[in-house]
Amino acid sequence: MPQAPGGIDFSSLELRHLSDPGDGSGLQYAFQAPLSVDGGGSPAAGLDAAESSSDAFFVWLSLEPSAFWVNLNPGEPDRIVDERLGRTDAGRVLLEADLLMKKTIGKLIHPHSERGRKLWDGIRGDCMSYRTWILPAPASIHQDGDELYILDAPLDVRMESQYLEQRGGSATGSCPKQDKATEDHNEQHFRGLILTELKKAINTAPEYAELRRVYLSRVAAEWYRDLSRGKDTTYGDLIDTGDVDDWRLIGDWKPTDTFDRFVESYTEGEFKVTDRTTEGGTTYVRSYVYGGVDLSRIPVTKVSGERFAADFANLPSEVDRSLSEPSADGRGAIWLGAPTPRQAAGPASGSDPGPGSDSEPQAPAQRGAADPGAQEESLTAGESALRVLPVVVAAAALLLWWRRRLLNAAAMARPRRRAAVPAARDGARRDRGQDDFF
Repeated sequence: MPQAPGGIDFSSLELRHLSDPGDGSGLQYAFQAPLSVDGGGSPAAGLDAAESSSDAFFVWLSLEPSAFWVNLNPGEPDRIVDERLGRTDAGRVLLEADLLMKKTIGKLIHPHSERGRKLWDGIRGDCMSYRTWILPAPASIHQDGDELYILDAPLDVRMESQYLEQRGGSATGSCPKQDKATEDHNEQHFRGLILTELKKAINTAPEYAELRRVYLSRVAAEWYRDLSRGKDTTYGDLIDTGDVDDWRLIGDWKPTDTFDRFVESYTEGEFKVTDRTTEGGTTYVRSYVYGGVDLSRIPVTKVSGERFAADFANLPSEVDRSLSEPSADGRGAIWLGAPTPRQAAGPASGSDPGPGSDSEPQAPAQRGAADPGAQEESLTAGESALRVLPVVVAAAALLLWWRRRLLNAAAMARPRRRAAVPAARDGARRDRGQDDFF
């Protein structure tokens, strides 16, 4: 659509619900996006976000969790990213987020900013290490049979000593010759001034939206792994195969491209300041290095049925409604979902088309979506319909596109899965220029 649909921030589309009924019909899912106060964005941004979530989900399934890390360290040019992960968009997102984190820190610690000045004035000793890693914070999920609701999935930032302790290593950081009291003071000083702001940016700032999106797919994939251990699932055969060929990044980007930009940032600096600190005839020079992103472990907090019913009583009905029409949740967000491919295809002449059918899936009929733009009550029914129409059309286009991805994925699954879901077309070839595979 050439005109942006007012009311939905498609660029912030996030996977929040996933279900595999276990009957071979495919996956059912729902995305959530915040309502926009500035007119929304292009549907193309929503399609890009959906594609990124889809590809990341399959990458997280296909590779072993031990591969889910990236590392930018000027002394480790051969340990940037797992070789297979580095060929995917998910790997690119993690590596770019690591570099972005270092640039965010550079802005926060600039000695001519108020916050940066407080940091440098409070540092003790002659060494300060604040190498940092982005790690998963506990994700809050609720499971109802074969359905997953991702209620919250924040990311955390850990300093070097915290990260090494968590990984079972020594807590000694990059200043081993400095006494522990000074090291502890500097670390606490950095945490209070810089780390809190950095964590806030990673979890809320628009520039980290891609990272948050692929992380939600990581949470969903971890749940799907666990589900597949106890039941037959549509994509259980993909788990830990190591095969990411279907979700390789298209384009010229290479992990070394991001590493080279990091080295340039590290050697030339994000800022050049001539201020010097001199005490007793001694000029102190402070240097710093940074860490990476590690999503190899996913801590999860399972929300009980009682708490889910108390705090999220309307969520199941909102998600169910989103399978056929945009569903506003009354909390500033809208849900866009789709049933499984077989459910989307619908009955053929009053009967289930069954495995192997070549029928194209039909979109469920719209049933009067709620107006996500919160229009004035004085509008006539016709005016309301005209205002909400672009949003409904864009959402319907998004749903249809995702149903095609689901159908294609199932059609191209391994032999024992191929009969589970009707193929979208004869031959169902993989054409990254036309279709993808969720």
